[in-house]
Amino acid sequence: MKPEQEQQQLEKWRKQQRVNRLVIGAVVGFLSLSVLVGITLLLVHVLRPPPTYTPSTFHTEFQGRQGQTVRITGQVKWIDGSRIRLTDGKASIYCEFPKVVSDLSVGDTVTVQGKVDSSAALARCRVVPEP
Repeated sequence: MKPEQEQQQLEKWRKQQRVNRLVIGAVVGFLSLSVLVGITLLLVHVLRPPPTYTPSTFHTEFQGRQGQTVRITGQVKWIDGSRIRLTDGKASIYCEFPKVVSDLSVGDTVTVQGKVDSSAALARCRVVPEP
């Protein structure tokens, strides 16, 4: 090979090497951005609070929510040890707490969070503090 051809070949090789670095940098940047977006969407999904219903809206949606955690906002209708009934005037929901309810009274408006069971009631309830 002539020195002139060697120089041209060396220049081609350097040009190709620069293009390769640029392509690799773009791919690594795209993958990093994709991972960041995926993690952000996962965190938004995981940290989103459960949906909040009134007793009457919950009655229409509870079948699709069995086993899921939901929140119900309503007025305490009656208290019986570790069980309460929440109402909004049209419908009422039964809530079972793991311990005796002592800090609520009839007529209080509260938001309760619990797991939906098959009978349209909430199990393992807890009172959610107002924001």
